This record gives sequence, structure tokens and C-alpha cells, in this order.
Amino acid sequence: MGIRPQIIYVVLLLLWNIYQEVMPDLPLRVSAILKIAMPNIDANHKRYNKKIAKTQKAVSEFDKISMQKVNLPLNKDVSILPMQDGDDWNYGDEEFLP
Repeated sequence: MGIRPQIIYVVLLLLWNIYQEVMPDLPLRVSAILKIAMPNIDANHKRYNKKIAKTQKAVSEFDKISMQKVNLPLNKDVSILPMQDGDDWNYGDEEFLP
């Protein structure tokens, strides 16, 4: 294929990919290649749109979940300060290990 049909083919692929338009009176080779490529482009569009819809659905579900308030169980007060020499330490207090 010469350079002119290649340029026409690339322009036609872009037109079909973006606008779903086909130019009239195409060279025979270009129109044959385009007829083969058009279903593949359409299938890629469908797959892309499905992935976008699935992602948007997941994001909206995450937004719903993230807005919910969760009540955490109340535990005994734990000091965030480091242990001092005079502090009492019990054997079961793992958070106060020296």
C-alpha cells in the first residue's frame, strides 16, 4: 500500500474511532481494511464503556460505605505517653512492654 492510502486509512480509523463516520468514495484496499477494523474498534468501545461503568459503580458503592458511621467498641484507656520509671506495669499489658 502506498503512502496516500496509508494516510487515508489512518484518517479513516480516527474518524471512525471518534465520530463513527465513514468517508464516501474510498479506494478499494482502504475500504476493505476499514471494514475489517470497524468491528474491532466497536468492540473496544463497548469493553471500555463497560469498564468505566463498572468502575463508577464501585466508586459510588465505596462512597456510600465510606459515609456510614461505625461504632467502635470501647476499650480501657491506653496511655499514648511513654512509660516512666515510677509507673506500674502488669504482666498482661503488652502495650506497655519496655
